[in-house]
Amino acid sequence: MPAVPLLVLVTLPSALAVPCLFILSGPSAIVEALTLPGITKSLAVTLISATLGTGLATALSLALLASITGRSSRWLRLTMPPLLATPHAAMAVGLAFLVAPSGWFLRLISPWATGLERPPLWSVAQDPWGLSLAIGLALKELPFIILLAISATQRGHLEPSFRAALSLGYGRYTAFIKVIAPQLAPAMVLPVAIAFIYGLSAVDMGRVLGPTTPPPFAVLALSKLSDPSAQGWRLGLALSLHLAVITLFTLLAFTGLALAVRPGLRAWASNGQRRSVVGWILGPLAVLGRFAVLTSALALAGLVLWAFAQRWRFPAALPERWTGLDWVWARGLWSVESLNTLWLAFASSVLGLALALSFVLAERQARPSARASIGWTGAAVLPLLIPQMTLIPALLLLDLTVLGLSPWALALWGHVMFTAAYAYLSLRGAVMSLDPRYGKAALALGRPPWQALMLVELPVLLRPLMASVAIALSVSVAAYLPTLTLGQGRLETFTVEAVAAATGGSRRTAAQFALSQAFWALLFFFAALAVPDLAHRNRRGLAAHVA
Repeated sequence: MPAVPLLVLVTLPSALAVPCLFILSGPSAIVEALTLPGITKSLAVTLISATLGTGLATALSLALLASITGRSSRWLRLTMPPLLATPHAAMAVGLAFLVAPSGWFLRLISPWATGLERPPLWSVAQDPWGLSLAIGLALKELPFIILLAISATQRGHLEPSFRAALSLGYGRYTAFIKVIAPQLAPAMVLPVAIAFIYGLSAVDMGRVLGPTTPPPFAVLALSKLSDPSAQGWRLGLALSLHLAVITLFTLLAFTGLALAVRPGLRAWASNGQRRSVVGWILGPLAVLGRFAVLTSALALAGLVLWAFAQRWRFPAALPERWTGLDWVWARGLWSVESLNTLWLAFASSVLGLALALSFVLAERQARPSARASIGWTGAAVLPLLIPQMTLIPALLLLDLTVLGLSPWALALWGHVMFTAAYAYLSLRGAVMSLDPRYGKAALALGRPPWQALMLVELPVLLRPLMASVAIALSVSVAAYLPTLTLGQGRLETFTVEAVAAATGGSRRTAAQFALSQAFWALLFFFAALAVPDLAHRNRRGLAAHVA
């Protein structure tokens, strides 16, 4: 099977991550890492931010879905893709500028509402317990969770069930939780788990929004890995290993909690009560979800203002003096950062799509076997189920000890692991639901299997294919840890420079790099989504097929 050798590129670092870190860190470093100053607080900050961020994103997703089920959701479908394409670092920088003591939120309401003529002394971003980091994670995880949930709710039997519940006198939110949510849960488990695992190792957002004394666990591990001493380096490896163990036990704890409360939830769902406290909770959460979408949009708008602001004194709502467009050409289009970002994005998205398509086709071929199907899914998304702070150092060690690849090739490998996984998640549903009679008809007409795939099935799947390309491009542009670590400091990209500028205190420079990063990601996203409309402009049937 052709997909089997390709699978090694994705699964090999994931399979060797924990053993490799255990062997090379050593027992003494593993024990010493647990006694580092502030390690307990660092772990608490990480768990709080990841749990609150993922929980808030999941709750807001359910509330928004409950508010739009059976209604028009055009505004949600139009706003979620751009927010999904926006890189994590760009969103973190924009949010930090929004909620800072001299940020745009306070500028919009000062001095007429607050009486402030100077920025207050208190700080919202980088709070000691990672609450601002949790909010940032929630804003970025919300589009990912809700888009996959929307795709799941489009199954033909869900909305009729919802309308039947409404006709029986159930309130909107109660009907959604009792009827739709149980059917939606299996499709939500994997995206929520992926979002949580990412939150545990979000180095880029952690450096911009997280506390500094002590930093989040993943940021602490990265700082130790950057230590030139051998002992500091081993401590970084040990912390990366501990993060994997913490992730495993946390997921097991959440799984056990879910299994423990499931009988009670089933009894509540079937008790026949038409009204419940759920409506009083989900209603305000739906309003909060809309505010979260607005906040994300304001964060991106703030990036534009700060990038072009030459003089902007508090409490002015808008800049008093603007810069020219010289930085756009110097940093945004033809810079080293731009060329590196573009090269990695295009190369990793093409390779990632090829891998994802190979995995999905192999799974479709093995579809009668549930075990084989689950095996392909697990293998394809395995890099997303291991913290990046564990996986990336393991791949670097594998290269240093065995492979000896160049930083460019190694960084590309790291990008491909994640672009392939996300492309697989976005492509799987469309490929598995494609009517097999298309391919069978081509085979019956004498076409070989590869021609049936290339000439018949892939043109029908053009829209989901380009959506997968768009997601892969966005993932590559946003990749911070793979670029920084695997590139060994030699690859300057917008993400690396934006985070460095944000942590260095240069607000305008950080905004310019973050805006350039977001610009390319959004351009790629909308360009990829426009291709099917152009290709199918004279074929309405294909344009609407497998959206």
